[in-house]
Amino acid sequence: MKPLRVLLVSDFPYKGTVRGGVESAVQILASALSESEDVEAVRVVNFRMDRKNDEIVKVNDKLVVHYLAGQRHLALPTRSLFDVMKAKRIADVFRPDIVHGQGTDTHGDVATRLGYPSAVTIHGVGSFEAELREKGKRVVGPLRVRLTKQLIDRVIRNAGVVISISSFDREFCSGKREGPVVTIPNAIRSEFFDVPSSLTDSKRILFSGLIIERKNVAGIVRAFRLVKQRVPDAILDIAGPAPDKGYYEQVMRNIDPALRNDIVFHGGLTASELSGLMSRAALLVLFSVYENLPVAIAEAFAAAKPVVSSRVGSIGEMVEDGISGFLVESEDEQEFANRIVMLLNNPQLQMNMGLHARDVAMKKWNAQHVAEKTIGAYRLVLSTKHAVVEPVAEPSSSPG
Repeated sequence: MKPLRVLLVSDFPYKGTVRGGVESAVQILASALSESEDVEAVRVVNFRMDRKNDEIVKVNDKLVVHYLAGQRHLALPTRSLFDVMKAKRIADVFRPDIVHGQGTDTHGDVATRLGYPSAVTIHGVGSFEAELREKGKRVVGPLRVRLTKQLIDRVIRNAGVVISISSFDREFCSGKREGPVVTIPNAIRSEFFDVPSSLTDSKRILFSGLIIERKNVAGIVRAFRLVKQRVPDAILDIAGPAPDKGYYEQVMRNIDPALRNDIVFHGGLTASELSGLMSRAALLVLFSVYENLPVAIAEAFAAAKPVVSSRVGSIGEMVEDGISGFLVESEDEQEFANRIVMLLNNPQLQMNMGLHARDVAMKKWNAQHVAEKTIGAYRLVLSTKHAVVEPVAEPSSSPG
């Protein structure tokens, strides 16, 4: 069969720094696709609000990334018109066989509107994050939430194939579309499988992810105070950027002043930096109020680290309670702290859970296997000749 030309519309790490699980998952997928004989070339279109100018970066002979200054104003009400126009110009030069949007947000919406066969991977389910972000905004907030719900439904309905990463999001798609839905989990980096597994007396606790309200980092630092009362030499490492300044300040206000030196904020890290930090940790923690299938947990499993997490979203599909880690209710800070203390005080339990977790990771999240299944999903779209939707004509004016 003819090798495919693949256009990914997605978040993507800039200069090696990873901002969250989607960027990590897409970087791994793009690299694995570029190594496949079934793929001729890969282009990535990444809209970024932190850029004023566009930039093109060649990653290897088959993989090129376009970092584009994203539409800053009226993106929801205009349906990201100017982002669509930018991506359309790139697509019409590249001529992809398939356009793959990562997420049911702007990236997924753009991907389904370029006039080419499309696939969309679901990374978050529903409008929960928008509702959390917009709460308290009486006029604009409800409008943004309604437009976000319309966008999500539109993306799921119009994609040639929807790729779910869990049974949780597959169920969310039920009844929202007529086309195929396939389940393919995210892949994880080989660096995490290379972390040595051994008995350790480490007292370091790692959180890896965005410092945002959905991740409940404020709850983690409050629970850490309870941990310190029983494990005085415990250290909390927080790895990830803080895109929401207001929430970051809220997290800082929740830190006991006496513990400031025991909580280390590392910011955004490269994959090698994060795997190095993971190697020194006793366990990974996640205390989110909402998740789908977090890449951070898969990375911890590959590194043979047990996980203590809230029982939300698809996390119960990943963590087997009492076997590869512990699950607690999403706002039970006391039980969250109890489970962390149990692991910190029992290195043998840490190791046993970690080895089981690594076995799970080896079977589920191999990059080459994920790339092969993804290419199969692309072929499914092309074989069914699913109709593409509403390619956008360029207006004569440019964005101001």
